[in-house]
Amino acid sequence: MDFETFEKIFRSRAIIHKMLSLRGYKMDKFANQTKEELNILFQNHQKKINYEIDSLDMMLEKDGTKLLVKYILSERVKTSNLEKLVETIYDGTLTDADTLVIITKDYVLKTRDSNKAKSSFEEYLAQNYLTKNRFIQIFWLNALLFDITESELTPSYKILTEEEKQNVLDKYHITEDKIENVLFTDPLANFYGVKIGDMVQAKEVSETNGFYIFYKLCIA
Repeated sequence: MDFETFEKIFRSRAIIHKMLSLRGYKMDKFANQTKEELNILFQNHQKKINYEIDSLDMMLEKDGTKLLVKYILSERVKTSNLEKLVETIYDGTLTDADTLVIITKDYVLKTRDSNKAKSSFEEYLAQNYLTKNRFIQIFWLNALLFDITESELTPSYKILTEEEKQNVLDKYHITEDKIENVLFTDPLANFYGVKIGDMVQAKEVSETNGFYIFYKLCIA
């Protein structure tokens, strides 16, 4: 048994539950899982990429759409394998309106070099959303071992509806190109499930006024 990987999965599970709860998903079905129950699911989970729903995976529903959390526990997974996984899942299990959250045991290199140039895989994720409305996210398991929203220095996000977004633009007499940008790959945007084109209301603690509110627009 890979004890180290299991402990990471167990520690990250509560953070994943919080992340999805912030997006409005009900986690009752998974919230009371014991460590022993999770261990059984881990033991039965395929170590190679499984294109079907596996034992650790979680399927959630909200407002007529689905969200699938898919664990990939194989080592040194290639982006080409992930692209095949995405296409297979959306060909059968999910529709284009559904969300796919991939969690990998190993870090997946998404940039070509240290200059953070866009990689083919980042472009693949962006194009899936822009052309097919598929919202796909990928998280490294190690990055889910701590809650990035708990720091007092981290602003809280609220994703605005289209009506709320337009109200902000009208109120300040500005256009979208004047709004501060946040990349769709930004860790905090990822946590809240911010999509390309979304506007978020960010609330930050202020020593003088209690809190400070500002807005960001998500871009590719």
